[in-house]
Amino acid sequence: MGGNGLFTRQRRFFNDCQQTFSWYIPDGVTKVFAFVIGGGGGGSYAGHGNQYDRQGAAGGAGGGYASGVISGLTPGNTITVTVGKPGRGATHDQASTAGTASSFGSYLTGNGGTNGVTWNTPYSTEANAADAWGTGGSASTSGVSEAYTAAGGGITPRQNDSRLSYYATCAGGGASSGSPFGKGNNRPHFCRQAATGGSGWGTGNMKDAPWYAHIQNTSSQQRFAALGGDGSHVMSGISMSKETTQGRNAMKGGNGMQALGGAVGRVFSHDSTVYPNYKERCGENANPNWWFPWEIDGGGGGGIVMAGISTNNQDNYQQQLVAGNGAPGGGGGGAFFNREDFNMGMMVQGGDGGFGGGGGAVYNWNQSANAQQVSVSRAGNGGIGGGGGSVSGHYTQDSQTWYSARGGDGGKGIVAVYW
Repeated sequence: MGGNGLFTRQRRFFNDCQQTFSWYIPDGVTKVFAFVIGGGGGGSYAGHGNQYDRQGAAGGAGGGYASGVISGLTPGNTITVTVGKPGRGATHDQASTAGTASSFGSYLTGNGGTNGVTWNTPYSTEANAADAWGTGGSASTSGVSEAYTAAGGGITPRQNDSRLSYYATCAGGGASSGSPFGKGNNRPHFCRQAATGGSGWGTGNMKDAPWYAHIQNTSSQQRFAALGGDGSHVMSGISMSKETTQGRNAMKGGNGMQALGGAVGRVFSHDSTVYPNYKERCGENANPNWWFPWEIDGGGGGGIVMAGISTNNQDNYQQQLVAGNGAPGGGGGGAFFNREDFNMGMMVQGGDGGFGGGGGAVYNWNQSANAQQVSVSRAGNGGIGGGGGSVSGHYTQDSQTWYSARGGDGGKGIVAVYW
């Protein structure tokens, strides 16, 4: 509910990206606060006929954020509002697309995030968190006071590391949009056969995080893994041990300033015999009744893994494997599924990003000739302005095309006006 203070009486959100609007300046209003976020880019798609193909899929970039105070308005006049469209996630027969710009007259513009791409080996650069910090959609202001801009996070960076000489077919989560807390971010690929969660608001402030510090020894591989989404203020953990029979890993989502992250995804290994319902909960939100965007605070969705499924247990899996969604400001969790001689129906889905957060990626490794004919892999969609997650994996024998795999769509743009 609005109050009596400056910019607390009324607010209006524009989030329909199918048209341009005219906002009529209300009676008695000569000054407003407004912010805009561009649409997020769609996530990419990489399907491999050979498990040794080293090709990574990148999540989409985030839209830019711009805000400011606009004075000297005349009641009864109009301001043109344009809401950015989301980028489309890639499939086997269509490429991903970029998001488009949101604007509030000529005062504020938040450009859309670029679409995710497929990285081919050999990787040419060594990535860290800084490589994607603020390289997404740009933003600008004109004729406003208290002006602030923050670019969205870029597409998932690639990396070079001798320990990842094969199986480097990772799927990257979507980037976060720019925000009142700073530029958006995305995660680098540093894994083998894994899916990363989406980035969250504010985590770009940790752009110099030591992404490689968690590798325990030279034989360690971040393999068969799903990482949780970032929270609105805290990056999710990525510490992982080397792969063993019991070493299939899923990570908890990141925290908000007060909120808890999503639950840790349940872990399944080759010798597991009991597979309970494994849908994970969403990230928790400490402040669902936010008024201004800087009051947003939420956790990231938890990642989820299921690995080592065989035909002996296949009748148990005609259901969904779904990572947790991010709360406002948080990214969605990643989802990993490894089927070994498995032909039954399965929906593998990355978590959707919360407001401004990126969608979680999906990695799907198929050891069955017919598995792709009966299963669906969908990466998480971005939240408002967030990039869509990517989808990656490999198929074998007769499954020559991933007809049912799709990268996540980017999030819609938004225009908000306060008076």
